[in-house]
Amino acid sequence: MRINKAFTLAEVLVTLSIIGVVAAMTIPPLITKYNKMVWVNQLKKSVSTLENGYKMILVSNGVDDLGDTDLFRLDSDYWTGYIDRYKKYFKIISGERLSPNRTDSYKNLDGVAYTWQVEFKFKFADGSTVYTAAMGRGGVSDCDAIKQQGGNLCYWIGSDIIIDVNSEKGPNQWGRDVFAFILSQDGHLYPFGGKDYGIALGGYWRNPGMKVPYSPGMECAGRVIEEGWKMNY
Repeated sequence: MRINKAFTLAEVLVTLSIIGVVAAMTIPPLITKYNKMVWVNQLKKSVSTLENGYKMILVSNGVDDLGDTDLFRLDSDYWTGYIDRYKKYFKIISGERLSPNRTDSYKNLDGVAYTWQVEFKFKFADGSTVYTAAMGRGGVSDCDAIKQQGGNLCYWIGSDIIIDVNSEKGPNQWGRDVFAFILSQDGHLYPFGGKDYGIALGGYWRNPGMKVPYSPGMECAGRVIEEGWKMNY
């Protein structure tokens, strides 16, 4: 007579426990890896969208300096007109002037809240949020010295560009889904912590003992891009 032998309850529970332990060890790292890939891909798309838009503004105005375009034109309706002019070149759902002038409250890589002083907030059709300033020109005193060191960032306009790649979705953290850039007058976005930013303004993420004078996570845009659009941290 053949006897069919089944698993005992104890054996089933042990097997389920082992499966649970293996899942607990492998699934979180896989989710983290996937999230990093999504954030980086969204960042890459956002940078491309913005740079293409700024280059189109230069072409449309027939100039090579964003400060000479209609977007940054100084007139009586400058502050209200800036949002309308921005809509001409970018696909945005909404735009608003911030009061007080700051980003939403994001956390740095240490988990501490850190805000940024900007003037405008734009929600893009692709799900990202971009913070920017409408005015301001800046530059270094010795552009030739910058060039000799291999740098390209000499002049910028509109202060900083902050990109939240997924808007309200988490983790809303600098260096994860929120990144900082500086807009040059030729329409290029230079990442905080990158080589060009470091040469012109200090704070290169590769420098030993580098201390960026901002929240931990501000230099991550430079690292992500220079490591081949990968989030290796």
